[in-house]
Amino acid sequence: MKEAEKKTVFDFDVCEDSLKKEKKILENGSTFTSPKQRLLKDEPKEMQESTLSQINGTDGSPTPYDDAFRTMLEKCSRWIVPVINEIFKEDYALDTTIVKLEKNEFYQNVGKGKQKKLITDSNLVLEDPTIGLHDMRYHFECQSDNDNEIAIRLFEYGSLIAASNSELKGNTLTVKFPRAAVLYLRSCNTTPDDIKMRIETPGGNIDYLIPVMKVANYDIHSIMEKKLYFLIPFLLFNYEDRFESINQNSDELDSLVGDYRHLNREINRLYENKVLGENDRYCITSMECKVLSYLAKNYQKIVEGVGTSMRGMVLETDVTRIAEEAEEKGEKKGEERLSQLITYLIKDKRSQDIVKITQDEQYRKQLYQHYSIEP
Repeated sequence: MKEAEKKTVFDFDVCEDSLKKEKKILENGSTFTSPKQRLLKDEPKEMQESTLSQINGTDGSPTPYDDAFRTMLEKCSRWIVPVINEIFKEDYALDTTIVKLEKNEFYQNVGKGKQKKLITDSNLVLEDPTIGLHDMRYHFECQSDNDNEIAIRLFEYGSLIAASNSELKGNTLTVKFPRAAVLYLRSCNTTPDDIKMRIETPGGNIDYLIPVMKVANYDIHSIMEKKLYFLIPFLLFNYEDRFESINQNSDELDSLVGDYRHLNREINRLYENKVLGENDRYCITSMECKVLSYLAKNYQKIVEGVGTSMRGMVLETDVTRIAEEAEEKGEKKGEERLSQLITYLIKDKRSQDIVKITQDEQYRKQLYQHYSIEP
């Protein structure tokens, strides 16, 4: 048994630069929102390493980036199709392929009447009646860093998904593992191009590869060319290694902001040409804000510069409408007030509230009062 257990361990090195950055955050006493809304600076020293692994997602806990991935999948599900085409070299038609999101929460018995809750980043099925495609199941995991547990989690989640869709006919049990893939938001020279799985059974060995997609391999041009709009919220990771320099150098900051202005023009062009719907555009921009507020939280100039560009995108959608409605009611400077409010929300890492203020007028008024923004 010991030898078999060793075979399940995949020794992938962790990107040291990313971990050092997160450790620096700990040393500076900054906060992050974990699933339990804990403050790092108030945690006992012995718990900080555990919390650090939650930030990086190396213990399987949700991170803000997992949340952004799942929100994109829920709100902009059709745009996962080009991602699947890219990873698996498929050619599913965007207009006729139906994406069905299925349950991603599973419970595993761990003994003594206790259960362990496991949440996958995705469990989806593609169907296209025009080509006879039915129940083609996919499973994606979103990783903010390399870690030596991802392969085990892929097998664990895949087993649960397969078991939940198993079929028993006579004395034959059929379990179908989903086609799995990993999206790496950060990558380095030790990040694998694929993950090799080997399942040893009494009837023989089963070997297969799990492909890897790296955000670092894509830029604005390639994303637009391949319709990989699903990746837009995560493009900021490609600049992360230069955050320190960008935050201190005005020319580099201007270049970054210029890139995002270009990106936002492209998003608007897609919207005007009816490639992206209003919900698509809004969700993509909101998730950009979410990633920005966490990834660059120690770099105020980057948050303000890039955030201003994103804020402009939001103002052009529902927020513009709200501002116009406010001015019609006699409230002065409707757009200016909203602009101020969104700036505060970005600085305070409250990207989800940007969405909420467009839907809840009472909540919007409460935040105006909270930030002392006069009518």
